[in-house]
Amino acid sequence: MRVPTYANYMNLTSAIAQNRSNVDRYSYQSVSGLKYQDYAGYGMKAYNIVSMESTLNVTNTFMENNQLAQISLNASNLAMQSITDVLSQVKTALNDAYSTDLRKISPDYTGGELTLTSDDINTYLGTNLTINGETYTFASNDSDAHNINIAGKSSASEIMQAVADKISAVTYTGDKLTFDLYAVNGESTLLTDPTAKASVVTGTPHKMSSEQALALENLQSIVFSSMQMIADTLNTNVGGSYIFGGGSSTSPVSFNYASLNEFQSYYDGVNTVYPTSTSSVLSHFSVNDAKTGVLTFNANGEDKGVITATNTGGFLEESIKMNASNVGTVKFNGDANTMKAAQYGAYSSLHAGDTIVINGNNSQLSPIAGVYVIKSVSEDGRTVTFDDTTKIPVSGETSINPDNDVVVNKTFSKGSVINLNGFNNNNLAPTATVDGISSDGTQLYIKIDGDRLPDGMTTANNKQWSIEAETYYHGGSLEYNQRISESQTISFDVKANDPVFEKIFRALGEVAQDNLVDSTNPADGSAFDPNRTYNRIKDAIDLLASATDGSGDISQAHNASLYSVTAKISANYTILNKVMENQKQAVANLENNIANIKDADKEEAAVKLLMAQQSLEASYSILSSVSKLSLLDYIR
Repeated sequence: MRVPTYANYMNLTSAIAQNRSNVDRYSYQSVSGLKYQDYAGYGMKAYNIVSMESTLNVTNTFMENNQLAQISLNASNLAMQSITDVLSQVKTALNDAYSTDLRKISPDYTGGELTLTSDDINTYLGTNLTINGETYTFASNDSDAHNINIAGKSSASEIMQAVADKISAVTYTGDKLTFDLYAVNGESTLLTDPTAKASVVTGTPHKMSSEQALALENLQSIVFSSMQMIADTLNTNVGGSYIFGGGSSTSPVSFNYASLNEFQSYYDGVNTVYPTSTSSVLSHFSVNDAKTGVLTFNANGEDKGVITATNTGGFLEESIKMNASNVGTVKFNGDANTMKAAQYGAYSSLHAGDTIVINGNNSQLSPIAGVYVIKSVSEDGRTVTFDDTTKIPVSGETSINPDNDVVVNKTFSKGSVINLNGFNNNNLAPTATVDGISSDGTQLYIKIDGDRLPDGMTTANNKQWSIEAETYYHGGSLEYNQRISESQTISFDVKANDPVFEKIFRALGEVAQDNLVDSTNPADGSAFDPNRTYNRIKDAIDLLASATDGSGDISQAHNASLYSVTAKISANYTILNKVMENQKQAVANLENNIANIKDADKEEAAVKLLMAQQSLEASYSILSSVSKLSLLDYIR
């Protein structure tokens, strides 16, 4: 019989097991640097470890996503800075041009002078004088708005002063009447009556100086280059995504003009004018023969035409079918020129500059049905104010209760450029400008090069063509918020079709287009605009002021100025950087706290491993010795 009792044996065995466990544990620690192989080894601290590791994983995921957002915001910031720098140069060039005399300039033509030589009023009574298309009659009273009252005048100088007092376009200086344009024509009986003592001398044609012509040419080159640069900037792609594309995989800005000449051959500034309203710039409206049926092209005046569709309403697209649930009672106010719905948001799908056609079979609609251009839409979407060019033909207020019998139709916006290339007719101009539409939506009125309009041309009903409104924007409309932490989000809602960029392109396009200076010969009886250069450059300056810092803009439209867009992107960038900095610190703290619980000192573990191995060997040795000891040996 062995001396050790069962209890002693078990104690020795337990000590060996503990030493063996220590050897395993310190061996694992010295190799892995971790205290235990699983969470069970940490006991009550396991919950803290799991919680902290979960928070660490979430934070790391945020940081990874935030790094991508940071790249996009950084690119957006650089893009806005580039656009700001370019526009600063453009504004300087525009202001330099504006500071010179741009009024009443023409490359070829100017005014003249008219001299009256008879002191007898009877020489002039009853004769006519036509200036700028307006005919005035010498008379002895003011009974007509176009009468030049010369009663009681006793000299030619007094008669000429009376002419100058009546006609604002004429100035009496010295001994003659002067006028700005070649506007006195043969319809004036004063010029053909042999008894009238009058002489007309046309002024010396005022041609721009070479310096002024070169300055305008350089200005257009600067503006066009700026349009190209801004288009490229707004097409910035980060990681396969267009940051100003509204979620689209297509480059948002289409500016396919390699040179100023190419741009001006498209936008000639007369028949095809660069769009002048927000809606016409961004119009995506289109029709094809399935909608219109066969089309017929006809001349409709000088450099004007009309396209007639076989199908009634061929140029219309139903937008809102009014009824009690979506608009409620509608009030048309002729004095305020407004259309107001009872329901909020009824007209939120309509926008300033849209051309709409209101029609239907509601008996109350009869005097109101027609074509309207929208001036503004109220913030609550209830009230539409129409442009003064399209007045509601009723006095006071008229109410209508529609029941799907009043329809608001959208159509081509007035001023939008339409592409006619699809008809494959070399004799037809490739583009035209929309000038209006008939109330039944069957006829589309256009401005077009009269020499490029085959009168009476019809289309084949073969579904091979379409008429589309041209626009620079080809992106999407997606706006989204990105969560950058558990409690914070930032918005990615800046797109290349936002009001700020639309105004920039509209301002630059107005100056870059051809015929910045009107070269029409007024002596031919054609309309002549001596202030075209001044007006276009002034409009561009005002638009850019609105686009850069919101000057003169009271609409409070979303992303309406470069200042607000840049501030928004910069604010998001600052917020994101701060959040990422905090997350970096949080990750460091979490990793440190987790390490304090989980990590082992490898050097210490190695020393303990050696000690544990020695203890294990000693335990085995003791157990072996004790196991060999018999009672006889013990008694001895």
